[in-house]
Amino acid sequence: MNWDAIGAVGEIVGAAAVVATLAYLALQLKENTRHIRRAERNAGFAQVSEFRLTMMRDADFVDIWTRGHDDFSSLTQIESTRFDSGMNQMLWTGYNIWDRALMKIIDVEEWEGTKTSILELLDSSGGKQWWENNSHQVPAAYRSELSSFGKLG
Repeated sequence: MNWDAIGAVGEIVGAAAVVATLAYLALQLKENTRHIRRAERNAGFAQVSEFRLTMMRDADFVDIWTRGHDDFSSLTQIESTRFDSGMNQMLWTGYNIWDRALMKIIDVEEWEGTKTSILELLDSSGGKQWWENNSHQVPAAYRSELSSFGKLG
């Protein structure tokens, strides 16, 4: 065997090693992406779960939440602040899920389900009153996304 043949074998072995390394990296990248998506989903679920736990544990807040959706203007200043905090919590949770869907970190179907819930909140009498006074607090693109469904101003 001459040096040219040995060099050719070395090049083939080197090329095979490069291909194997690239295949391994592609698998690792795919696995990492899957883990990132799962973590992002879990973060969104944790935000919603936190709000649900508040509702389960705080009967006073549930009363404020219910009355606020019926007529936001009927709430006292303290009740209005608590209602506002709840609405902001839900709206910003929705924003985070929408943003993750835009970046293709999570599936758009997850945003669609959340969007339905957000729109139901904003479609109540008190929700509409609240939105009129507070919609400026969210980014314009998100506001447009929510307002594009005709229920909101």
